[in-house]
Amino acid sequence: SRKSRESRKNDEGGGLTVVDSTIRENGCGILLEGGVQFARLRVEGSSIAHNAGAGITFQSAVNGQLDIVSTSIRNNGGGGVIVSTQSDNPPVTIRNTTIDGNTKIGDGAGVWIGGTTQYTMTAEFTNVTISNNAATGSGGGLYVVASEYPAPFGPTVAFNNASVSGNVADADADGQGTGGGVVVIDSSVLTARNSIIAANVTGTAGAPDCV
Repeated sequence: SRKSRESRKNDEGGGLTVVDSTIRENGCGILLEGGVQFARLRVEGSSIAHNAGAGITFQSAVNGQLDIVSTSIRNNGGGGVIVSTQSDNPPVTIRNTTIDGNTKIGDGAGVWIGGTTQYTMTAEFTNVTISNNAATGSGGGLYVVASEYPAPFGPTVAFNNASVSGNVADADADGQGTGGGVVVIDSSVLTARNSIIAANVTGTAGAPDCV
């Protein structure tokens, strides 16, 4: 497999494909920011681990598309996957992937998804494990927010054969976080099919708190 110690970044918008690669011990893992044109990112068969910042950060203004397939995202210090979009209904798909052991100061240590304008977005998780992630804020496993606009705008997230377990919110025990497994707020929507959300906790005392 091809190995790289360089993070990937594109400020002007564009496309990036990462296949059979190892990305580790960087300031961040993969960072793709789309400008006025598009941002399209595909990560397949790769390992993204032990980066000081987030494993994958995907920010799209127009016509964004994110695909993560058969990839391991572990032990990153700024969260596992961060998705922020300003475009209408950009497809986000994560399949056959493990997101494990990531930490984050703030919300959404495993996955953070946010929609920031009056548009909708969809994210599908199929055969995905989100486990043992720890956030000092809310949503140790998954945090989904529509930050500015009411329904019907906001992210829609679908779990298919997904597992969310062993995640922690309020990992610093300051009383400022909740939802060890999943937090879905504002006009965001989560559906789950053949999935498990279990054994997630809030605080270092381990109070059960899954959703």
